[in-house]
Amino acid sequence: MESKSSISGIDNDKLNDPYEIIYADPRDEEIHLNFLKRAQINAHMARWFLDHEYNQLLWSDGIFEILEINPRKYGANFNNFLEVVHPDDVKIKNQVQEDLKTNKSPIEINYRLLFNDGRTKWINEICSTDFDNDGNPIRSYGTIQDITKYKLAEENFRQKEEQLKSLIETIPSLVTIIQNNRFEFINHAGSK
Repeated sequence: MESKSSISGIDNDKLNDPYEIIYADPRDEEIHLNFLKRAQINAHMARWFLDHEYNQLLWSDGIFEILEINPRKYGANFNNFLEVVHPDDVKIKNQVQEDLKTNKSPIEINYRLLFNDGRTKWINEICSTDFDNDGNPIRSYGTIQDITKYKLAEENFRQKEEQLKSLIETIPSLVTIIQNNRFEFINHAGSK
C-alpha cells in the first residue's frame, strides 16, 4: 500500500481510495469538509439547509441517495421529498416544517419513506432554525439518517421478546424475575 500525501488543493478523486493516508495542514478546511462528507456517507447520513429569506433549499448528495432520486432530474425541493415520505407520516413531516418557523429548540423525529416497489426506509431527522432579533426565521438546517437497519433489529428483538414471553407463559411451573427484592415478573402459573 502506497502512502500519498497532500497539503492543500486535494481533489475528490484522491479521497475515493479508502486505504489512502493523507497528510494535510490541520487548517485546510477543504480537506476536513471532504472527510466530513465521507463520514456522513458511512453513517448513511445527509444534510440540508433552507435559507428562509430567499426560500432556497440545498441538499447534500446523500439526501438524493437516501431518497433514491436522480439529482439531475429532481432538484432540492420539499415537494420532491414529500413524494417519498410514507403517506401515514406526511402529516408529521409537514408539521415539523411548520414548527421550524417558530420553534427555537432542535426538533427530532422518526418517519418512514415508501418506495414504488413497496420497500420502506426509516429516517431519523434532527433540525433547527436560527432566528433574527425580531424572532423571524433566518435559516433552517438539519440532518437525516437512514436508520432502517436499527429499526429492523429493534422489531426483530421485539418479536423475539414476544415469543419468549409466550413460551414462559405456557410453562406450568413458576417463572419469576426478582430484582432489588421486588418481583419484576411472574408468569401465569406462578401467579396462581
